[in-house]
Amino acid sequence: MTKQERETKIVKIWLQAFKLRIAFANLAITHLLIKIQMRKEMEKLNAINKYQKHYIKHMYNIRTLGGLLK
Repeated sequence: MTKQERETKIVKIWLQAFKLRIAFANLAITHLLIKIQMRKEMEKLNAINKYQKHYIKHMYNIRTLGGLLK
């Protein structure tokens, strides 16, 4: 193996490692974006859930008051 072939092989390995590092960075960024999106969705669901609980409690109070008045 000549010096040039060896250097070519080293450069190819270095490029593969660099591509792998980029791929892992992209994966980490995607993971963070997914976590942020999930957190936003959970906050939306939590807000809806709180509203529903409040609404159900309110309707129950109206019904029980109606029951007491009858």
